[in-house]
Amino acid sequence: MKPSLDRASQAVIDSGSMDYAVQKWVGQMPKIQGTDARVIRILEVFLPFALLVAVVIFSLILLLLEYLHKHTKKDYGQGRDLGLKC
Repeated sequence: MKPSLDRASQAVIDSGSMDYAVQKWVGQMPKIQGTDARVIRILEVFLPFALLVAVVIFSLILLLLEYLHKHTKKDYGQGRDLGLKC
């Protein structure tokens, strides 16, 4: 079955019917001229990445501070029952 489907699909591609179907489905692709083509500079890639890394590091620092705060609290009236009777 595969060899016959391969031959049929190759015949469709060779006849140009596939190009017509793709053009009707997708539409006309715009031609990119030399002046319209834009190369992405390194800062346009690095800046969002650096911002994302900074946010992740900041959130990890906050997580560490919360963990330290929770585990270094004194038991002086923090709502924990110490079993003391007055």
